[in-house]
This record gives sequence, C-alpha cells and structure tokens, in this order.
Amino acid sequence: MLGHRLYTKQTGREGKPVAKLIICEKLFTRREYYFACKFDFCLKIRSKDSLSLLVALERQFDGPVLITSTQGGTNIEEIAADHPDAIIRHPIDIIKGLSREDALAIADRLEFRDEALEDVCNYLLILFLTIVLYF
Repeated sequence: MLGHRLYTKQTGREGKPVAKLIICEKLFTRREYYFACKFDFCLKIRSKDSLSLLVALERQFDGPVLITSTQGGTNIEEIAADHPDAIIRHPIDIIKGLSREDALAIADRLEFRDEALEDVCNYLLILFLTIVLYF
C-alpha cells in the first residue's frame, strides 16, 4: 500500500496517496454502535464495541441532537433508509448540554447493561465535552 494510491468512496476517482501506515492490534468487536450528535463533527472510538459520535444542529429540535443506532457502521444513511426505527434521536438542551441522566438514558435505550452502561455513559459525556471545547 505504501507509495500507492488508495481508492475509496471518500477519496473519489483520483484516490489519495498513501504516505504512511499505522499498525495496531486488531480488536474483535462484539457489537457496533453509531452515535451522532449534530454539529458536523465526528469522532470514532474502537474498543470492545465500536462507537461513532457525530454532533450537528437539528431544526426539528431547534438545537443539537444526539443520534444513535445499535446497527453501527459508517453507512448510517443506508440504515436510516432501510430501518428508520433503528435510529434513535435524543435532543440536547442547548443551555445545560448533555446531562448524566440523558447519557444514562441513551445507553439504556441501546440496551447496555451493568458496567457497560456506565462506560457508555462516561464515553458520551467525555465526547460531548470534547466537542463543546473543540468548537
């Protein structure tokens, strides 16, 4: 790959040159989730479960909304078209931000249990705070 061009949907027909490779341990995910919170910013965490977070503004809610799905992956548009009921939208109060109670409720709706429930709650709070500080 090194020194060649990488062709994907994101790179287009011209592709992108591969200037460096990053090698890491392969982790086997048991389940994959999609997290989006509309601001047009995306972060991805890989652990036992693969989590994505996208933050954007949603006119329907007059502010930010956290979008999640248990059907993870990167093609959320296809999931929304094929299985609209698999998409969960959770508005975020523009003044108080994402509360711990909101984060726990979201993790619960995604059927996380026990310590995984707390882990996902903490990931959501940290990621949301990171996004707020970034902007």
